[in-house]
Amino acid sequence: MANDDDTPDPARILKLARQSLTSAEYRRKFRFIDFFEPYPPQAKFFADGLRHHQRLIRGGNQTGKSLACAAELAYHLSGEYPPGWNGRRFEKPIRAWVVGPTAQLVRDGPQRQLCSRAGEFGAGAIPLTAMAAAPKPIMVPGGTGSIDTLHVAHKTNGAADGISSCTFKSFEMRSEKMQAESVDVIWVDERCSEEIYSELLARTTATNGIVFLSYTPLKGGGELTYRFLNEYSPDRSDTRIEATHARHITPERRAQMEEAYLPHERDARIHGIPQLGIARVFPFPLETLMRDFDPDKQIREWARWIVGIDFGYGHPFAAALCAWVHDLDEFYVVDGFKMDRSEALYHVKRIASMCRGARIPIAWPHDGLTHERGSGLALREVYARCGAPMLGEHAQNHGTTNFQVEPAIEEMIGYMRRGCFIIASHMSELGEEILSYHRDEDYRIVRLRDDLISAVRYAFMMRRQGKQLVAVDSYGRAPGMPSPDLYDPRARLGPAPGPTMAKGIAGVDWDIWTGQPF
Repeated sequence: MANDDDTPDPARILKLARQSLTSAEYRRKFRFIDFFEPYPPQAKFFADGLRHHQRLIRGGNQTGKSLACAAELAYHLSGEYPPGWNGRRFEKPIRAWVVGPTAQLVRDGPQRQLCSRAGEFGAGAIPLTAMAAAPKPIMVPGGTGSIDTLHVAHKTNGAADGISSCTFKSFEMRSEKMQAESVDVIWVDERCSEEIYSELLARTTATNGIVFLSYTPLKGGGELTYRFLNEYSPDRSDTRIEATHARHITPERRAQMEEAYLPHERDARIHGIPQLGIARVFPFPLETLMRDFDPDKQIREWARWIVGIDFGYGHPFAAALCAWVHDLDEFYVVDGFKMDRSEALYHVKRIASMCRGARIPIAWPHDGLTHERGSGLALREVYARCGAPMLGEHAQNHGTTNFQVEPAIEEMIGYMRRGCFIIASHMSELGEEILSYHRDEDYRIVRLRDDLISAVRYAFMMRRQGKQLVAVDSYGRAPGMPSPDLYDPRARLGPAPGPTMAKGIAGVDWDIWTGQPF
């Protein structure tokens, strides 16, 4: 163990700070976490912790990935969660690990974020008071300034209930030295090998713990990135911080950075987009595809509306609400959603809510002819019996009876190239799928993590079968339920009330016209 001169004394630092600083100065310096306001992707990353044990947050350089992880770990170590926190909570002291490539990089990265962002111990994401009420940190021998184990006083609902600990480790230790111990929270800063990640994940099994990773996905991102982006699991979540979300980086500075990086590095270093396979299927910047628009004013009243769905087999069910203005040859993706582990009736109810009661025709894939094991009915028939207005035939390329992927993709690319394929800006999940949709070394499309893309593609293939809103009837309402989102798909009323579409975010309905929740 290092000598005492090398060991920070949080209690002494706290005493000196209170003698020399005003209350406002002290709070600004030693309670940095009180002033942290997460960007939207960071807030999503926190919320995902309630449902997923494994999380990845990726982005360009200096976009706030590590800061988000440091903030969350500080909350768990101290138990001092901010008002409105909707992520995972621990109501007991925790055992945490922070793991990075080398001891030096761990010291200069995560340790600095947690303990000394402003260059002085105690001025990091963990409040100085929480460290002062716990034993002093244990240092790595050698006078390097690296901490072996940090202690933090924990509170539950404001009452002190013990001491949390956080141990700093490096990939250099190899997986064999990360065995045996059970841990509640692990923060992996920078990409590690599959072997090390598997061992770290095993450390959280007995505790029902969580693992989160933060890094910029250079050189394709590696196998771990591929797993998060393309191998669906309800236990994993992926969050990307777009360069435009990082408000601390000005547009001028971002432009300078883009000019400085090599062309093949720009997507990863600026936007956190890994280069998967040999090429993206849709080689267009998202900002050229996604726009804010008012469906009531910008989509012509004679547009043909259609819903595309992708049945979920070992992956989420997805639906997309689309409109095609045939004379202008414009295709709009107005709304969409994904649902996991739910039955056909709930899918249809969600579609009815998304369409605000309008029975818009539904395009479906050829596997809708597959017979369900329980009922023996074809999937298309199961959904039709739940009240879904399914088209008579499965989605197929115009003028043919085939349902091959490539012809539809090429036609969609043509629309995108002309600026006629317009996606609502709130469709962030679809945007992420577009960025990761790629071709392998044989130039074949890798059809993973493409639920919403598939739903949109089926709607696009069958856009000519869509109907004007004035030509469709309405779903009925659930008996005794006045709320507009509780439709009974199996009951039918008269003509649809008009183009009032809902924004399909899980559990919430929105009026796109006003941006307000119903």
